[in-house]
Amino acid sequence: MVCLRLRISIGASAVAACLLGCGGPHQVHVPSDGKTSAVAPTVAGLTSDQSPEPLSGQNMQRQSSESQPDSALESGGNFFPPEYKFLRFKEGDVVAFETKGKYAIERILKIDRVTVQSGQTINIQGQPFTATEDDYLLVVSASFSNPDFNTVEEARLATQNKSWRVQIGHVPRRTTGVGDGAVYLGNYPVTEDELSGYNLWKEAFDKGQAGIF
Repeated sequence: MVCLRLRISIGASAVAACLLGCGGPHQVHVPSDGKTSAVAPTVAGLTSDQSPEPLSGQNMQRQSSESQPDSALESGGNFFPPEYKFLRFKEGDVVAFETKGKYAIERILKIDRVTVQSGQTINIQGQPFTATEDDYLLVVSASFSNPDFNTVEEARLATQNKSWRVQIGHVPRRTTGVGDGAVYLGNYPVTEDELSGYNLWKEAFDKGQAGIF
């Protein structure tokens, strides 16, 4: 088994991540403050299951478009809410968000369209939810900096110079985790080195051993 642990500060909050073979689903404690907070899975239609059937990697499809058109939204079911199927950013985008009066950088690494068939289970924030009908959601994988910037313009300059430092290499979450207040800073291609954490998570997710936030 391979265990990867990250303990990184965002302001006064700590992030602890455990991937692959650490005694349960993918566990990450994300700070409860700020736009990047994980949203509690109070989703209409989601039901917990004590004996979940892991989501097969065969039903995970890549989605690289900037957002989902209305026709794509209509093709899904009603298990996940519409906001889980739309993102105004695309892969490679860099955005800034405010937390505790300063700004941090978030970089969109991957956007996966995950199809969940009726009866299958997906782990969201450590809780298994079993789909009552066929549906899908977008999973956004992102990296983050510490809130080191006093203004959006400082964050923009660091993005242009590629001088900002990654403090959290990968967090997989729902589209609602990217706050409405996120400000677009720029876009440049995602490298293979940036995807190391994503690849570990995806391998575990495909085996039903990891979840999302």
